[in-house]
Amino acid sequence: MIPLPTYTSVFRLRRRLYAVYDWELPVPVGLFETGVFVAAAGLFALIARVLGVEFGPGTAWFYVVPPLFIAYLARQPVADAKQPLDWAGSHARYLLEPRTVHRLADARGRSAVAVTAEVWLERAHREQRP
Repeated sequence: MIPLPTYTSVFRLRRRLYAVYDWELPVPVGLFETGVFVAAAGLFALIARVLGVEFGPGTAWFYVVPPLFIAYLARQPVADAKQPLDWAGSHARYLLEPRTVHRLADARGRSAVAVTAEVWLERAHREQRP
């Protein structure tokens, strides 16, 4: 049997942005960090609108610095070399799994088990008994 080659590793390539139009980025940025930055910037823009913070030269840091910091933290490993999203997902999966799988218990939860047994004797042993 000939094993067929698989190309799943092609989809696991880390795609990076090195420049936006003619502006070269100081550090290559992944698409995940970009998505986190855009989502955090949108969230901070919504918070600023609710709080009544106008966009201006004195308040521009509110729209840029916290989303940059959140995007930076999104790629830092938390535990077991996992990013925060993977780490939170594994904990959520653990909490949502049924407990019986971990304890290897019966799902019906029987409290007692009835066991019956019979003793079989060979014919030669039965004839020798008085």
